[in-house]
Amino acid sequence: MKLSIIALDGSWQFVKRIAEATKQWEDIEIVNKSNLAIVDSIFYDNFKSCDNKVVIAAFDPKVRQTEYEIQKQNHAEFATLIHPNNYIDKSTVINEGCIIGNGVIVYPDSVLSANVLIAEYASVSHDVVVTEHSVIETKVTIAGGCKIGANSHIKANAVLKEQITIGDRCVVEAGSAVVSDVADELTVAGNPARIKRNITI
Repeated sequence: MKLSIIALDGSWQFVKRIAEATKQWEDIEIVNKSNLAIVDSIFYDNFKSCDNKVVIAAFDPKVRQTEYEIQKQNHAEFATLIHPNNYIDKSTVINEGCIIGNGVIVYPDSVLSANVLIAEYASVSHDVVVTEHSVIETKVTIAGGCKIGANSHIKANAVLKEQITIGDRCVVEAGSAVVSDVADELTVAGNPARIKRNITI
Protein backbone atom coordinates (compact mmCIF):
# COMPACT_ATOMS: atom_id res chain seq x y z
CA MET A 1 0.00 0.00 0.00
CA LYS A 2 1.12 3.55 -0.77
CA LEU A 3 0.58 6.59 1.47
CA SER A 4 0.89 10.16 0.25
CA ILE A 5 1.36 12.75 3.00
CA ILE A 6 0.19 16.17 1.85
CA ALA A 7 2.76 18.42 3.52
CA LEU A 8 1.17 21.80 4.20
CA ASP A 9 3.49 22.73 7.09
CA GLY A 10 6.35 21.22 9.09
CA SER A 11 4.04 18.68 10.74
CA TRP A 12 4.71 16.28 7.85
CA GLN A 13 7.74 14.98 9.76
CA PHE A 14 5.53 14.13 12.75
CA VAL A 15 2.98 12.47 10.45
CA LYS A 16 5.70 10.53 8.62
CA ARG A 17 7.04 9.13 11.92
CA ILE A 18 3.57 7.82 12.79
CA ALA A 19 3.14 6.29 9.33
CA GLU A 20 6.51 4.56 9.60
CA ALA A 21 5.72 3.28 13.09
CA THR A 22 2.54 1.57 11.87
CA LYS A 23 4.63 -0.56 9.45
CA GLN A 24 1.69 -0.97 7.10
CA TRP A 25 2.85 1.12 4.13
CA GLU A 26 5.04 -0.22 1.33
CA ASP A 27 5.71 3.30 0.11
CA ILE A 28 5.39 6.69 1.84
CA GLU A 29 5.74 9.84 -0.24
CA ILE A 30 5.71 13.48 0.82
CA VAL A 31 3.77 15.68 -1.62
CA ASN A 32 3.73 19.46 -1.32
CA LYS A 33 0.89 21.76 -2.29
CA SER A 34 2.48 23.11 -5.47
CA ASN A 35 3.14 19.58 -6.73
CA LEU A 36 -0.50 18.69 -6.18
CA ALA A 37 -1.64 21.66 -8.25
CA ILE A 38 0.48 20.41 -11.15
CA VAL A 39 -0.64 16.78 -11.06
CA ASP A 40 -4.27 16.97 -9.94
CA SER A 41 -5.55 14.52 -12.58
CA ILE A 42 -2.73 12.05 -11.92
CA PHE A 43 -3.36 12.33 -8.20
CA TYR A 44 -7.03 11.53 -8.74
CA ASP A 45 -6.15 8.43 -10.79
CA ASN A 46 -3.67 7.24 -8.17
CA PHE A 47 -6.26 7.32 -5.41
CA LYS A 48 -9.06 5.50 -7.16
CA SER A 49 -7.42 2.32 -5.86
CA CYS A 50 -8.27 1.36 -2.27
CA ASP A 51 -4.61 0.39 -1.76
CA ASN A 52 -3.48 4.01 -2.16
CA LYS A 53 -4.30 6.50 0.59
CA VAL A 54 -3.76 10.14 1.46
CA VAL A 55 -3.38 11.98 4.77
CA ILE A 56 -3.09 15.70 5.52
CA ALA A 57 -0.12 17.11 7.45
CA ALA A 58 -1.17 20.50 8.86
CA PHE A 59 -1.57 21.90 12.37
CA ASP A 60 -3.95 24.67 11.27
CA PRO A 61 -7.58 23.43 11.39
CA LYS A 62 -8.72 25.72 8.57
CA VAL A 63 -5.94 24.42 6.33
CA ARG A 64 -6.88 20.86 7.25
CA GLN A 65 -10.52 21.48 6.31
CA THR A 66 -9.72 23.18 3.00
CA GLU A 67 -7.41 20.41 1.84
CA TYR A 68 -9.78 17.71 3.06
CA GLU A 69 -12.59 19.17 0.95
CA ILE A 70 -10.32 19.40 -2.10
CA GLN A 71 -9.29 15.77 -1.74
CA LYS A 72 -12.87 14.63 -1.22
CA GLN A 73 -13.77 16.31 -4.51
CA ASN A 74 -10.87 14.42 -6.11
CA HIS A 75 -12.24 11.15 -4.69
CA ALA A 76 -9.11 10.51 -2.62
CA GLU A 77 -9.17 7.66 -0.11
CA PHE A 78 -8.09 8.86 3.34
CA ALA A 79 -5.80 6.95 5.66
CA THR A 80 -6.23 6.95 9.43
CA LEU A 81 -2.84 6.91 11.19
CA ILE A 82 -2.64 5.65 14.77
CA HIS A 83 0.75 5.29 16.43
CA PRO A 84 1.09 1.78 17.91
CA ASN A 85 2.48 3.13 21.20
CA ASN A 86 -0.69 4.45 22.81
CA TYR A 87 -3.91 3.34 24.49
CA ILE A 88 -7.20 3.80 22.66
CA ASP A 89 -10.24 2.10 24.10
CA LYS A 90 -11.93 -0.28 21.67
CA SER A 91 -15.22 1.61 22.03
CA THR A 92 -13.67 4.78 20.57
CA VAL A 93 -15.04 5.81 17.17
CA ILE A 94 -12.28 7.11 14.87
CA ASN A 95 -13.24 8.51 11.47
CA GLU A 96 -11.26 8.83 8.25
CA GLY A 97 -8.21 11.02 7.98
CA CYS A 98 -7.48 11.12 11.72
CA ILE A 99 -3.87 11.20 12.93
CA ILE A 100 -3.04 10.06 16.48
CA GLY A 101 0.49 10.44 17.79
CA ASN A 102 2.72 8.55 20.18
CA GLY A 103 1.65 8.11 23.81
CA VAL A 104 -1.95 9.27 23.36
CA ILE A 105 -4.67 7.93 25.67
CA VAL A 106 -8.32 7.87 24.60
CA TYR A 107 -10.78 6.52 27.17
CA PRO A 108 -14.11 4.75 26.47
CA ASP A 109 -16.98 6.00 24.31
CA SER A 110 -15.22 8.96 22.74
CA VAL A 111 -15.66 10.01 19.11
CA LEU A 112 -13.06 11.52 16.80
CA SER A 113 -14.70 12.97 13.70
CA ALA A 114 -13.03 13.11 10.28
CA ASN A 115 -9.60 14.66 9.82
CA VAL A 116 -8.84 15.24 13.52
CA LEU A 117 -5.19 15.44 14.61
CA ILE A 118 -4.06 14.52 18.13
CA ALA A 119 -0.37 15.06 18.92
CA GLU A 120 1.87 13.18 21.34
CA TYR A 121 0.96 12.40 24.96
CA ALA A 122 -2.49 13.96 24.88
CA SER A 123 -5.16 12.47 27.14
CA VAL A 124 -8.80 12.31 26.01
CA SER A 125 -11.16 11.06 28.70
CA HIS A 126 -14.46 9.17 28.36
CA ASP A 127 -17.44 10.40 26.34
CA VAL A 128 -15.50 13.15 24.59
CA VAL A 129 -16.47 14.31 21.09
CA VAL A 130 -13.83 15.98 18.92
CA THR A 131 -15.48 17.38 15.81
CA GLU A 132 -14.00 17.39 12.31
CA HIS A 133 -10.70 19.09 11.39
CA SER A 134 -9.85 20.01 15.00
CA VAL A 135 -6.30 19.80 16.34
CA ILE A 136 -5.30 18.67 19.84
CA GLU A 137 -1.65 19.44 20.52
CA THR A 138 0.97 17.77 22.71
CA LYS A 139 0.15 16.98 26.37
CA VAL A 140 -3.38 18.39 26.27
CA THR A 141 -5.73 16.90 28.88
CA ILE A 142 -9.45 16.73 28.09
CA ALA A 143 -11.70 15.55 30.92
CA GLY A 144 -14.83 13.44 30.53
CA GLY A 145 -17.91 14.57 28.65
CA CYS A 146 -16.27 17.46 26.79
CA LYS A 147 -17.16 18.48 23.25
CA ILE A 148 -14.70 20.20 20.91
CA GLY A 149 -16.37 22.00 18.00
CA ALA A 150 -15.28 21.83 14.36
CA ASN A 151 -12.06 23.53 13.24
CA SER A 152 -10.91 24.24 16.79
CA HIS A 153 -7.31 24.26 17.99
CA ILE A 154 -6.38 23.17 21.52
CA LYS A 155 -2.73 24.07 22.00
CA ALA A 156 -0.03 22.30 24.00
CA ASN A 157 -0.49 21.58 27.72
CA ALA A 158 -4.01 23.01 27.88
CA VAL A 159 -6.48 21.39 30.30
CA LEU A 160 -10.27 21.18 29.89
CA LYS A 161 -12.37 20.31 32.96
CA GLU A 162 -15.36 17.94 32.81
CA GLN A 163 -18.38 18.64 30.60
CA ILE A 164 -16.86 21.66 28.85
CA THR A 165 -18.04 22.62 25.36
CA ILE A 166 -15.60 24.39 23.07
CA GLY A 167 -17.40 25.99 20.12
CA ASP A 168 -16.53 25.87 16.43
CA ARG A 169 -13.40 27.64 15.17
CA CYS A 170 -12.02 28.31 18.65
CA VAL A 171 -8.45 28.51 19.92
CA VAL A 172 -7.40 27.47 23.41
CA GLU A 173 -3.94 28.88 23.96
CA ALA A 174 -1.06 26.79 25.29
CA GLY A 175 -1.13 26.01 29.01
CA SER A 176 -4.66 27.32 29.53
CA ALA A 177 -7.08 25.81 32.05
CA VAL A 178 -10.62 25.91 30.66
CA VAL A 179 -13.29 25.72 33.38
CA SER A 180 -16.36 27.00 31.50
CA ASP A 181 -17.86 26.73 28.02
CA VAL A 182 -16.34 28.70 25.14
CA ALA A 183 -18.62 30.12 22.44
CA ASP A 184 -17.87 29.88 18.71
CA GLU A 185 -14.94 31.78 17.20
CA LEU A 186 -13.24 32.80 20.43
CA THR A 187 -9.67 32.57 21.65
CA VAL A 188 -9.18 31.88 25.35
CA ALA A 189 -6.02 31.93 27.43
CA GLY A 190 -4.86 31.75 31.02
CA ASN A 191 -5.68 29.91 34.23
CA PRO A 192 -8.59 30.09 34.45
CA ALA A 193 -9.00 30.71 30.73
CA ARG A 194 -10.60 34.00 29.72
CA ILE A 195 -11.54 35.45 26.34
CA LYS A 196 -8.47 36.86 24.68
CA ARG A 197 -9.91 38.21 21.43
CA ASN A 198 -12.42 37.44 18.73
CA ILE A 199 -10.97 35.47 15.84
CA THR A 200 -11.91 34.49 12.36
CA ILE A 201 -10.76 31.03 11.35
